[in-house]
Amino acid sequence: MKNFADYFEGAIKYGESLGLRNGTEPSTSTFVVELDHHRKPESDNGSFYPSFLVAWKDEGIRVDSLNSFKKEMDVEQQIKLVKMFISGYEQYLSDKKEPVAADSNK
Repeated sequence: MKNFADYFEGAIKYGESLGLRNGTEPSTSTFVVELDHHRKPESDNGSFYPSFLVAWKDEGIRVDSLNSFKKEMDVEQQIKLVKMFISGYEQYLSDKKEPVAADSNK
């Protein structure tokens, strides 16, 4: 079976092309994939990169906000990136043989 991070390879590359940082650590890539902002916040002495998109194995996807005062990417690019994360997650679920959201009646 593929490593969890492998399902998001295209999304990570696209995110990097938009200026985001691949925050996925090799030691945690079996259960979490993360795209971070490319700049550390100034308010906390720059100790971490804030996340934008995070996919947790068997937990779901978390989408955080972009800086509304400094345009980081177009809305269309944001939507494409989120859809790519959803597609990767759906493929992971499909490979696990679990129904995906599009197949459910909810």
